[in-house]
Amino acid sequence: DFTVRDGAGNLVLGPLRTLVATGVSAAADGIEHEPMPSGGKRRTMTLLSLASRQIWPQVLGFLHLDPRPETLILLHTSEELESGGPARRLRSLFSEAGLLPAASVHLAPIPHDDFQGIQECLANLAAHSGLHSANCQLHFTGGNKLMALAASEWCRRERVRSFYVERGRRLLQLAPRDDGIGFHDAGNLDPHLARSIEPLALLRCQLG
Repeated sequence: DFTVRDGAGNLVLGPLRTLVATGVSAAADGIEHEPMPSGGKRRTMTLLSLASRQIWPQVLGFLHLDPRPETLILLHTSEELESGGPARRLRSLFSEAGLLPAASVHLAPIPHDDFQGIQECLANLAAHSGLHSANCQLHFTGGNKLMALAASEWCRRERVRSFYVERGRRLLQLAPRDDGIGFHDAGNLDPHLARSIEPLALLRCQLG
């Protein structure tokens, strides 16, 4: 009763109970974490990112990760000007700039005003895509305060690392710990990380 994505490239997610058909094991309160692979093989990494019309943090947030994620999922709300439109432009920018193949950049809808709904959306997406603490991170710069709080709580519960880009390109990293969430101020991101991207392409992405 659900498909991976629609004709526009959006991921289409069903209720968590329907995900049993995909073969992904899901716990009642979220995602059952899988063990890290043996033999030194690196697991494929996915970045979940709350999209907004502030393009620069989205680009630098992706580029600072080492190794780079092989998949980017842009989470956007129904607000076309603030989120939906920027998400589509970001998908085009990442593909056209050669940062990721077009097939590796996905759009997925997420509510902006429902705390529980935001967490359920992340849980559904994670279960459907096989995401867990060892193979994904969440970037929540683009969300509003409610979205950031809900996403942060989901990350804490599922032990998923996350980060936020503050004004002045200041990178704040969050990592779940047994006693809560660890916080690390990683300093300012280097704008030269994006030197391979044409300035006009960045401007068009920002302005639409």
